[in-house]
Amino acid sequence: MLEAPAWHLARDNGDRVHVHAYTDASSTIGGGYYIDDYSYGQFKWSPAEKLLFGRGDLTDINGLEFVTAVCAVIGNREYLRGKVVHLHVDNTAAVTWLNKQRTSQLFGQTWIKLLISVLLTHDILLDCVHIAGEANVFADALSRFLQHKATAILTATLEQRPLLSAASREIVWSMPSTPLSPTEYLSILDMLERQDSEPSTESARASDGRIPTSREEIHR
Repeated sequence: MLEAPAWHLARDNGDRVHVHAYTDASSTIGGGYYIDDYSYGQFKWSPAEKLLFGRGDLTDINGLEFVTAVCAVIGNREYLRGKVVHLHVDNTAAVTWLNKQRTSQLFGQTWIKLLISVLLTHDILLDCVHIAGEANVFADALSRFLQHKATAILTATLEQRPLLSAASREIVWSMPSTPLSPTEYLSILDMLERQDSEPSTESARASDGRIPTSREEIHR
């Protein structure tokens, strides 16, 4: 069911609202997305994300494009609930991973499980399609022009929605591939978002405010 095109699934699920979202990532700056409800989001990569957590190699652009797209879906899960989401991504590897909802890349295992958990619990039908880079202009600008006057002009009439912070994304990147249920993954996501909304997020995590990532810790 997860591998079937969203339009095919929607035939047997009554009339659903169709939403179009566009995402893009820069290998050196950040990621951004635009949804056709006139909302957007953007973030800057942390040094650890760009260097695959200290392993010394630059993170492949495929991974950055993939994570940006996943963040756009999970961050807007309440708005996307019950809808068919057509996700436009200009990276063919990321499109394949998102449609098949699996990847052989070790870093992507938790992101995949988090995405599937959101799709299942929020009844979201995801259909990822490739868009040519030169046509993905708005999402490309959001991924590159952070805190730039051009972004302020482009987004003047749009609603900015929050995305996972760099600290929260790093936790997901580095989580062990533990077999958890969809509700348990959602519990982790909710905890990350709650900490992101607190003013002292970084200092709290610098002490012992670590997010639980195992079944025992989640239910403790």
